[in-house]
Amino acid sequence: MASSSDGKSKKTRAEQQKRRRARRRKRQGRKLMRDALSMTAANAEEIQHLDPIHALQFVLNRTYAWLQIAIAEVDKLPEDEFWRDSPMGRIENEWVRLEADLRKDVAYLSARMLELDMEDRRAQAVELIAGTIAPVLEGVLDDLDLTKKQQARAKKVVGKHLKLLEGDGSESDAES
Repeated sequence: MASSSDGKSKKTRAEQQKRRRARRRKRQGRKLMRDALSMTAANAEEIQHLDPIHALQFVLNRTYAWLQIAIAEVDKLPEDEFWRDSPMGRIENEWVRLEADLRKDVAYLSARMLELDMEDRRAQAVELIAGTIAPVLEGVLDDLDLTKKQQARAKKVVGKHLKLLEGDGSESDAES
């Protein structure tokens, strides 16, 4: 009889230890998240005026740093710990899931940075062209000695065609 009760107590003790370890890991994960959020909030308070591109770069850098940590942790995992049992069945280890999520986030943020950079460059090019062409066209219109009515019409037509440079209109708009 004594051996069967010892077997049960060892089994329940092992289960209790397993549950304690799981709770401890969960608490550690929550603490890491709280620390990350508090550091991010503290950094946000320090930076009053932040360019959206710089803000996105900051988030991308932080996400990439977390990805590096997750990759290192996944590399340390023994093969038998890649999957774990849960009430919902077998699921991937937290580090494996975190790494996959962070990879997606880094890809999305990188793509968004490229989009913003292209939009910024396009806006700079339009400003450069407008700053160069507009004074030349105004000089040409002044040198033509047009009447007030002709000047108004010419400025309207030229303005419509300049909008093509900005991307606000299309060729069909300019032709009408």
